[in-house]
Amino acid sequence: MKISQFVNSSSIKTLKIAAISSLAIGVAASLPAAPAQAVALNTGELVFQDGTSNFFEDVTPIAGDTFAVTFNPGSLAFVTGASGSFSGSFPVTPLAYTIASSPATFTFAGINAANTFDYRLTSGNLPFTFTNGTNLTVANNSLFRGSFNANTRGVDFGVINSTGSFFSNSDGLVPTNALAFSFGDIPAGTGGSYGIAASVPEPFTIIGTIIGGTAAFRMKKKLSSSAKNAKN
Repeated sequence: MKISQFVNSSSIKTLKIAAISSLAIGVAASLPAAPAQAVALNTGELVFQDGTSNFFEDVTPIAGDTFAVTFNPGSLAFVTGASGSFSGSFPVTPLAYTIASSPATFTFAGINAANTFDYRLTSGNLPFTFTNGTNLTVANNSLFRGSFNANTRGVDFGVINSTGSFFSNSDGLVPTNALAFSFGDIPAGTGGSYGIAASVPEPFTIIGTIIGGTAAFRMKKKLSSSAKNAKN
């Protein structure tokens, strides 16, 4: 599943904590063990989703408003895709994997046109930590755009700026080069839901991110020239 195909939060709202918990009962005994040695996170995509605590009643988009939400309150996440470097840690998909609960606080950041509003993550970096050692950290101050959903009568949020977010394991840390993160809740419900699709770049893309595009381009030309001379 590519990030461009990632469903929005109104679609993932059909996922309920109870459904994941029921699935987990049947697969908990067969959850894959953590790999003996962590794999470098060079490239690939990880797609997962689960439930949240109730928060709809706490969202009032006016100055000074904040709301709190806990992701993965049941300590499980349903992984639907794991490619590249992530396939070793998540060898079977779709499947529920154990993950730590992740509390977060969001603070009102402004009203926009078309009846949308913005909130920022303000409680610090938001970790999604699987027990197999894989960790996605959504950077503090990430910006989310929200709207009230006329169909579900709930509220939906989607990230629009997640600069500084990264994946990590015992082998190291690498910044995400794409992150889709949506979550939502409905009134008087038993909890909301969220979905995440995140990817990491090829090693050379990481170099470009760190040292800048122009310098990276010069380095690429130099490497290509050296390889050509070596052939001659």
